[in-house]
Amino acid sequence: MQPHEVFLQQSDRCYLLYFDLGFLHPELAASHALDGEVIRKAPELAPFLYQDTREFCITSADIAGIESMLQRMGQCYEEHSICSDTVVRSLLSLFLCDIVRRYGLNGDLQAEKCVGTGRATRYVKTAVAYIDENLNRRVTLSEVADAASVTPNYLTSLLRRETGSTFVELLTARRMARAADLLAYSCLRVSQVARAVGFDDADYFSRRFRQLNGCSPATFRTEKARPAAVC
Repeated sequence: MQPHEVFLQQSDRCYLLYFDLGFLHPELAASHALDGEVIRKAPELAPFLYQDTREFCITSADIAGIESMLQRMGQCYEEHSICSDTVVRSLLSLFLCDIVRRYGLNGDLQAEKCVGTGRATRYVKTAVAYIDENLNRRVTLSEVADAASVTPNYLTSLLRRETGSTFVELLTARRMARAADLLAYSCLRVSQVARAVGFDDADYFSRRFRQLNGCSPATFRTEKARPAAVC
């Protein structure tokens, strides 16, 4: 009941484990939202509630044990014996409970009983505000994600959904918008404007500005500058 998107690197190892809520908790099969009430009845589902803001990583020391558990689950599922579903359900619950314990989600659940409907918008606003505050230097996706308290993968997905842009596209657009303001309202030289919005190379800045605005920074200044900004 929680949409998510997973981004994998070429060297990543991926395990896909599909199950529905009706299998793990038959009494919750009719639920349509992962809210506080569902989490109260099935606290092992907490990792899915916090998947947007937490990076749940398996350490190399734990991989062998988890692989063994997955193999046992697969074997039990294929057996179709009278207890196979119970064993699989128990192993899955233990796995999820271990994540809750390992990442200290119990305290979070006590402080936050349900998901806020406007969190996605707040994350994007926080990310954009951080970008705007640091336009004069190199800013990375991981850095912005940390500032917004979300994972880089989730921030990438959010930006696409909320703004229609990738992180790089958004960062470039914010830089060029700031550059346009500086060209129109300040006496800074083009090279100074370039540095002020994070470009060390003024020529490259001018090329990118022309691509996005259809004219050079100098022409833009001539056409858009306020009288008080003409120096």
